[in-house]
Amino acid sequence: MAALSIRYCFLLLTVIVAEITLSSEHVRAQDCSRDVMDLTQHCAEFVSASGPMEPPSADCCQIVRRCNLSCVCSRITREIEQVISPEKVAFVAKSCGRPIPSGTKCGDITIPLA
Repeated sequence: MAALSIRYCFLLLTVIVAEITLSSEHVRAQDCSRDVMDLTQHCAEFVSASGPMEPPSADCCQIVRRCNLSCVCSRITREIEQVISPEKVAFVAKSCGRPIPSGTKCGDITIPLA
């Protein structure tokens, strides 16, 4: 049952990433579509809006260390927050030794969290 739930979340994340990638309303100068895709593929279980907050895997951290996290955060809308938790994104980034810069808007939150 849990495997089915994780697969469903991954599928939903993939659909959302595709939607973000194809959307023309985002600023193209800050194109981080690949970073968003990589983050959702390698860190899905750690940034999912459902489930507990857990330390990320080494594979996830490898992706986080090379991503433009400020750009990724700028792509998190209210709709995406139904699937991806901005709090967990910030937690994962910090856990991987690459905290998101203070003052960055990440979905509905501003870093650092209060």
